[in-house]
Amino acid sequence: MRHIIVCLILLLAAGGVTNAQTPQMLIKEANQAYKDENYNKAITLYDSVINSGMHSAKLYYNLGNAYFKANDLAPAILYYERAKKLKPFNERISHNLEFAQQLQKDEIESLPVMFYVRWWQKLTNLFSLNSWSLLSLFLILTACLFWAFFIASNTITRRRRFFWISLFISVLFLLTLTITLRNYHNIKHEKAAIVFQSVITGKSSPDRDSKDLFVIHEGLKVHVLNKIGDWYEIKLPDGTVGWLPAESIKVI
Repeated sequence: MRHIIVCLILLLAAGGVTNAQTPQMLIKEANQAYKDENYNKAITLYDSVINSGMHSAKLYYNLGNAYFKANDLAPAILYYERAKKLKPFNERISHNLEFAQQLQKDEIESLPVMFYVRWWQKLTNLFSLNSWSLLSLFLILTACLFWAFFIASNTITRRRRFFWISLFISVLFLLTLTITLRNYHNIKHEKAAIVFQSVITGKSSPDRDSKDLFVIHEGLKVHVLNKIGDWYEIKLPDGTVGWLPAESIKVI
């Protein structure tokens, strides 16, 4: 009898494993639901995959597309932004994000940025944090190798050549290290969010009875400066600062 009970338990467990859907199966089903224009089902399935712990630019991009097709602008922009955060220079992600942002009601001019700041931003966004980290590691190892060649060289010509090569690679390492640390700081400390309420009024302090400062709409991207209780202090693209209820925005 005991052996029979054990066999039954094993069979039930095997059946549970067989019936359980893997993330890959859910993604395949979600893709098919999207093709069948069943966007709400696709959203549910993509969400379940993300909630299981799987994250990727493609997954965020597909979920953004599903929300966009379902005419839900704010979450579409949110997931496009999350996809772009992982792949900053992906053309399809950037195109769809820009198209969705054009449907956003607020037309707020961004603060002007000096040309060298734009160049630096483009450079730092050229690769992901992991890619910059790996590049920095490669450069420091290469620099150490050439410094060893410099020390071991027994002729002035070779020592001079290895010295300049080592110095150049060391400078590149310091540059990539700076970019890596900057990107790490941005990910950990600088946060942006998407407005999720159709219309929301920014306040002068974290209090519903405080002075009204501005009115913004769903889909607008704002920068998060601080959080007190159930309120976020945010900054608009034009530099205006105010407070919003925490439930009105979602951090990218």
